Amino acid sequence: MKPGDVATRELLAFLSGALPPPPARVLEVGGGRGDLALALTRRNYLVTVVDCDAEAITIARAAGVPAVEADWLAYDAGPQDALLFTRSLHHIGKLSEAVARAAQTVRSGGVVVVDEFARERADAATACFFYDLRAVLSAADVLMLPDAELPADPLERWEQEYGGRREHPLHTGAAMVEAIRNRFSVEVMAECPYVYRHFAQSLEESERGAAVARALLAVERRRLAGGEIMALGLRVVARA
Repeated sequence: MKPGDVATRELLAFLSGALPPPPARVLEVGGGRGDLALALTRRNYLVTVVDCDAEAITIARAAGVPAVEADWLAYDAGPQDALLFTRSLHHIGKLSEAVARAAQTVRSGGVVVVDEFARERADAATACFFYDLRAVLSAADVLMLPDAELPADPLERWEQEYGGRREHPLHTGAAMVEAIRNRFSVEVMAECPYVYRHFAQSLEESERGAAVARALLAVERRRLAGGEIMALGLRVVARA
């Protein structure tokens, strides 16, 4: 088991109640190496991944996942029963165009599922939690810290790395929800853990890395349940 498998299983549990039954046609935007797509394929979904990362697409294809290297804004997928934005929508510069293309792609009655990062929800306690975890993981030699010099205050660091002061700004969760509402009927909005997934993508590809990811998820869930930190994960299910 790998660290990414922990996040894939957690997302699959949510998707089991969001996607139409197999063999529905599903397009995953930003599917990367195809871990989620492969899991859905094994559940008899007809899944295609589109991503602009050539290396990730090569890995996905090697795993047996139909994958296309393309810019979502220029890709013509044909009608789909479901479309997934898996932590990709916040990166796409032209948000309204990205959602408009989704509306053109999903058949009438189909669903769009957004699994995202609501970066504006981080408060001081959440930022402190994030950077404390990062420091511990780095000290344990399971995670590399970035080279950039950052402010000492956790919330200021967050704003520089992920918030409004970031060099290439990311869309907020609120902006993504608004864009989806303008084109679709929103049926579900849910908060979920996110910090563990952020770190899991940089952990070693081993059972030890997976064990660390599971521990991070458990800690984050406890902190969320206790109201100690804010949920940075956002999931939306909307219907065409």
